[in-house]
Amino acid sequence: MPGEIVDGLVSVVIPAYERAGVIAAALRSVLEQTYRHLEVLVVDDGSTDDTATVALETAGGDQRLRVIRLERNEGRSAARNRGIDEARGEFVTFLDSDDLYAPTRIERLVVAAAKFPGDDVFIDDVMQFAHQDGRWVLRNRTVYPSGVLRPRPPHRVWLEGYIRWSGASKLFLRRSLLDHLGVRFPTDMVQAEDRCFMLEVLYSGRTRRPVRVAEPLYWYRRPYEYRADAAWLRSAALDATARAVSHTANPDLVRIAPRLVRQIERNPDDGDPRRRFSLRNVPRERLVFALCWIGARIVDLGVRGAILRRINAALGPVPDPSTPESAESAN
Repeated sequence: MPGEIVDGLVSVVIPAYERAGVIAAALRSVLEQTYRHLEVLVVDDGSTDDTATVALETAGGDQRLRVIRLERNEGRSAARNRGIDEARGEFVTFLDSDDLYAPTRIERLVVAAAKFPGDDVFIDDVMQFAHQDGRWVLRNRTVYPSGVLRPRPPHRVWLEGYIRWSGASKLFLRRSLLDHLGVRFPTDMVQAEDRCFMLEVLYSGRTRRPVRVAEPLYWYRRPYEYRADAAWLRSAALDATARAVSHTANPDLVRIAPRLVRQIERNPDDGDPRRRFSLRNVPRERLVFALCWIGARIVDLGVRGAILRRINAALGPVPDPSTPESAESAN
């Protein structure tokens, strides 16, 4: 029953709305994890397509899957919150319905949690992938300025750097922390709600440094082309930061908030090709990011091919371009 927490169990929450075409691959990537002590909660957010049916058929009777159907579409925050409330695992983590897990993701994070029993928040690196010219390609790896130039065992990250470069990172949390804090995703936000949730988890009550597993274990689908105009993302990120400052009143977050705001305002897009380049105008955090990006590409040389082969095996042919994908619309 919900509320009975099971030691060692990991609850994976997958919100889904009208995702019948992509959820099978995401779900298989969880059910085929090397760590088997799982429950998978697919929260069907009022879909009118066959999302729930596809999930059940993909699981093929695997009792670790639980499909939770919401009567109407309430948004991905509400769906994730329902999943958290229903979860029975000692740990809770998340997967968007069009993304994938590396086969060892949960195993690596559980090992890190055992190594750091006094910590509650764990992260891994994100590898972005997209389709281009009829094939799947890898984009960038989300990197942090902590040990990117060489492999490292699990370690606590520089918190401000993690917030700046967290990308699509999905937290791996002890359920006891969520129960203690009472933090949930804001249901009145349609963008950057995960940023608000992340900041409140990290700064509610006391400041928490995540423990990082320095491997690209979360595979994030995104459009290949950069977004030339992302002012709406900037606005949402600013709102999320302001909300977290207000809700937590944590002096550490208050102290770094102006720097976070400056970083958001300096980076209103993912790379506008119309912008004239000038080294003098490049913010310091961009230079740090560039060095980390170069380091990550060097470190990743030995694994990129294997990741791409697994993505191709999981997803098959590239979707028909007449049905454009939108990473932001994934629910």
